[in-house]
Amino acid sequence: MNERKEDSAHQAPPREDKQPPPKTSPPQVVEEPPTPTPMPIPLQPPPPPRARAQPLQVPQGSSPHHRLAQRRASDVIDSGGASPSGSPGSGLLQGSLPRDFVPYPLPSPRSPRSPASDRGYGGSAFSSPVTPVRDTTDAAPANLDPQPHSHGTVPTAIMAVERDAEEYNMRHKRRGRAVIINNDEFQMVGMTARAGSDVDVKNLSESFKALEFEVQIHTNKQFREINEIIHQLAAEDHTDADCIAVAVLTHGLGNNYLLAQDVPYPVHMLWQPFTADNCLTLAGKPKLFFIQACRGDKLDAGVSLRRRSRTQTDSGTDSYKIPTHSDFLLAFSAPEGFYSWRNPENGTWFIQCLSQELKANAQSMDILRLLTRVSRRVALDYESFNDLVPWENQCKQVPSFTSMLIRDLIFHPKV
Repeated sequence: MNERKEDSAHQAPPREDKQPPPKTSPPQVVEEPPTPTPMPIPLQPPPPPRARAQPLQVPQGSSPHHRLAQRRASDVIDSGGASPSGSPGSGLLQGSLPRDFVPYPLPSPRSPRSPASDRGYGGSAFSSPVTPVRDTTDAAPANLDPQPHSHGTVPTAIMAVERDAEEYNMRHKRRGRAVIINNDEFQMVGMTARAGSDVDVKNLSESFKALEFEVQIHTNKQFREINEIIHQLAAEDHTDADCIAVAVLTHGLGNNYLLAQDVPYPVHMLWQPFTADNCLTLAGKPKLFFIQACRGDKLDAGVSLRRRSRTQTDSGTDSYKIPTHSDFLLAFSAPEGFYSWRNPENGTWFIQCLSQELKANAQSMDILRLLTRVSRRVALDYESFNDLVPWENQCKQVPSFTSMLIRDLIFHPKV
């Protein structure tokens, strides 16, 4: 009994099977991709390059609606190539003009530079006081000349129409001259050709001839030639003429300059020689200027409109005085600061509509009412198409005109 207890006492403890520790693989390190260094974002990203219109490749077997050998011609900005994101004419004339170039002698600050000087074409229109002295200019005092007329004796011209006549006298022997100056090719660096301008010349020439104007056409003239054309026209004797008309078709540079074939020139150079004191035989007669050119670098995207839901007496005076800048009409294809549009096949929107209205209504309608109809046609009937340059697609335009006419102007037929 005791031996059994001892045996049990000296009995070894039960053996435990020791398992070898499991082999552990080294920890997996996940390599994260390096964080890319942020690239600086330009404040004003440049627009995509302007693509040139190419003929549309039409696949064989296409529907009749698309069986056209060539895509529709895109409307283009009638400018020298400045992009909407840049300033007018920026970079277009680098290296093409001398630094000291002044194409036309600018007048002194005291003399009126333009008939529309209060609309962005120069300083104040009239700086000299007028008698009687109780009437004063609406400007700050600035060393005004106390004499009644700062340029000496007031010029005298033949009265073309009675003082209180409601219409201009359009019963002279001749209608007058109509001069068209068309520049569609340029020698300056970066200036694009104005495809379609020849269509404008044809339409405008036909309209002027229908109104019995003597039409002269000048194409791709340099500045000195344009200057000579204008001054020769002003020097002519217009005694037996009703009026004159000048149309300029070219690129615009900003708001105040037009382009000759070689250099820019100030727009006021066109009408300054025809003021009443410079051209006496046109004093009191209409002087019409039609300018097709861009006047800035803005695009007009337009605004959509929706319909609202329903819930003469004769005076008998022997003489009278007129301002030197009266009887001018300045009609522009676009407002100040905006692009003007041209279709390479049909010509510019403005000249298309102007030619149509002159043919249809000039012999029976006042010119200002006619120009209002021209503005309505351009504004409502036209919208740019350019499927290659998105920001030039579906843009609008409206012409602008400044009138210093003091009577109605109707081109009555000559008897």
